[in-house]
Amino acid sequence: MSYRSPVMHESLPPGAERRVLRLSRGDLAATRCDGGGDPVVIVPGYFGSKEDFWPLFPGLAAAGYDAWSFDQLGQYDSGGPDDPAHYTVDLLARDLNEVLAHVGGDRPVHLVGHCLGGFIARTLTLATPERVASLTLLACGPALHGRRHRMMLHGYSGYLKNGGPHDTVSRRIEKMILEGAGPWFAHTRDKMQRAKFGFLWGMAHSACDEPDRTAELKATGVPMFVLYGSIGGRLWSRRDLADMAGQLGAPSHMVHDSAHHPAMEQPADTTEALVRFFAGTGAA
Repeated sequence: MSYRSPVMHESLPPGAERRVLRLSRGDLAATRCDGGGDPVVIVPGYFGSKEDFWPLFPGLAAAGYDAWSFDQLGQYDSGGPDDPAHYTVDLLARDLNEVLAHVGGDRPVHLVGHCLGGFIARTLTLATPERVASLTLLACGPALHGRRHRMMLHGYSGYLKNGGPHDTVSRRIEKMILEGAGPWFAHTRDKMQRAKFGFLWGMAHSACDEPDRTAELKATGVPMFVLYGSIGGRLWSRRDLADMAGQLGAPSHMVHDSAHHPAMEQPADTTEALVRFFAGTGAA
């Protein structure tokens, strides 16, 4: 097996439907594929959107899960204010709390957070662990405090401030993904162009201010899973992620022939790993 370009669903997967989640801070665009069982909510990363996780929907629904993904405030199809002050990890975690109420009611929800989405999902988990059946950190490490992280933020902030989102995409994203991504690269460019500047600026800085929450997360007792790709390591190395899993006392799974986005690059393996983990949590 070798690295494959990300799978890009240009139309809804079979059985999926578009939904709108009406929250106190604004309406969020969402998609749902209901397999009739426990809810699974997937939180996208900084460059992400709900579409990134459509490749997982058929398998999750077939396994009996009620799968949801959504665009966060200011992201892609969800509107939002332009002021960066409205975009912090804590504020988006509060939005996520409302999403869980819409999706699960009083039932605990399986949470999956990709990269930045993992920071948001873990913040929600720390605030209300009783709402969370399990937490999966997908290509999400403990913090962004290393020298390379500071250099990336400095360079990226300069692109945003001086060139705007379109220029950022054309110059920066090309350096962060492998060549040959095809429709996925075009979709990523579109997402960045449609995102609110406040989201792009505010979340980049808020994420880099986040502390390492590993010890706090372990203390919640919520079942956790660390899932990551075998290629790359621009944000966190495989050792970083494996070490974090060890400190959490959590199982981990490395998706072979995948880089930063296993859900799109190797959806079958990613789905299988998630379903196996969910089933092992014993959540009702």
